[in-house]
Amino acid sequence: MPSGKKVILDFIANIPDNKITDMPNGNGSNPLHSTDDLRLDMQGMTSSNPQKHNLQVQINAETKHKSLKTQSSSRLNTSVAAVLALPGTPPSDIRNGLKDSYNQSKIIDL
Repeated sequence: MPSGKKVILDFIANIPDNKITDMPNGNGSNPLHSTDDLRLDMQGMTSSNPQKHNLQVQINAETKHKSLKTQSSSRLNTSVAAVLALPGTPPSDIRNGLKDSYNQSKIIDL
């Protein structure tokens, strides 16, 4: 079984372009892409001017991956990566931001 880190980075690398272009500008959680272990959620728009998409990679509660399950049960929040992205941000920039967020354990403002 691959490590949790590999599963997360592979998930980010394989987010289809069409899932992170032309995203809705509404508020509320909106799952954009998911697997059995992880999902990419848009948690609405920021209140800043200009507004940005709040995108988060989260561990699914029903994951069977042992290290992801352990990681999610030891956290109050299941987010492992997050970016704030302007509408129209290229998909490659969003994926790179999510990788940086995961590796640096912080929200990346694109």
